[in-house]
Parts: sequence; C-alpha cells; structure tokens
Amino acid sequence: DIVKLEGVVAGLIQYVGNAERDSIGRQYCAMALGNLLSEQSTHEEITKLGCIDALIKMLANFSVGRDLEAGKNAAFAISNLSSSRCYHDEIVEKGALPLLVALSCSEDPDTQRQALFTIRGLCGTARIRLKVIENGVLDPLILMARSKEIDIIREVSSLLNCLSSEAENKEEISYRAI
Repeated sequence: DIVKLEGVVAGLIQYVGNAERDSIGRQYCAMALGNLLSEQSTHEEITKLGCIDALIKMLANFSVGRDLEAGKNAAFAISNLSSSRCYHDEIVEKGALPLLVALSCSEDPDTQRQALFTIRGLCGTARIRLKVIENGVLDPLILMARSKEIDIIREVSSLLNCLSSEAENKEEISYRAI
C-alpha cells in the first residue's frame, strides 16, 4: 500500500536520480527504495515510476565521484529488484553491470559484498551470465578470492559457481582463475 501513497515513491525516485541533490539524502532515499523493493509485490508499480534509471544514475555516481555509500545503497536497491527476473534485461541494458563490476573493486568489504550479491542476483539467465564475464568481473573475483573475510569468499565462490554453469564461461573462468 505504501507504493500507492500519492507522490511519496515518485519523490524518492526523483531525489535518487538527481545528482545535484544532497548525497546523504539520496542514500537514505535509495535505502528506502531498497526496503520497498524487498517485496516483489511492489516491483511493478515502483519500476513504472522510473526507479531503474534513477538507481543506475546513482550507481554511476560511484564511478564518477567514488561515492562508495551511494554505490552501495543503489546496489542494495537493485539487488532487491533483481529478485524479479523480468527486470534483469532492463537493468543490464541500462548499464548496471560495468558499474557493479567497478563497485566490486572497492577496498571496502561491505561494498564488495553488496556488489557481488547484486551481480549474482542478476545472473538469472544464460545471456546475462555471459555478459557478466564480458564486463570484466573475473579480475576482481580473482583478487577477492584471496580475502581473509569468509563472507567475501562465499560470495566469490557463489558467483563463480553461477557463472561456470555456462559452457561458454567455463573455459574463460578456468584459464583466468588458474
């Protein structure tokens, strides 16, 4: 029902999508959207309002301004939306994958974890699993596999498991990871 409140969600989306707005305010708006998107029943209404574009713009702010929190919060919301496979293609086509790969290169373990979790969430189809490899995720994964943090190693292993389910990816993963 919160999605139907007049203008509230649209306001959150507009705030997130405007790079001129206060960074911390945008982060809270992205977290609120992420919380709302944790319920699949909200996905259709929220995406109709343009949340994918807004979240990818915020994710791009990480690449431009190295705003880790902005990237992490946008990735959180995208990961919740990725629980609906019907949005995977749109998220990928609008440029999320290279931004998420860049985010995974962060030195912050929480940011790495969120980026990996989001990438894995988008790997619902063979075509996207191939695109993930094409977007350069293997180098960060190889580096993160050396982490001392068990949850990072679990995310790396889980994503490698997912990616290696495609015959076309197996050779590339084997070659690069050895």
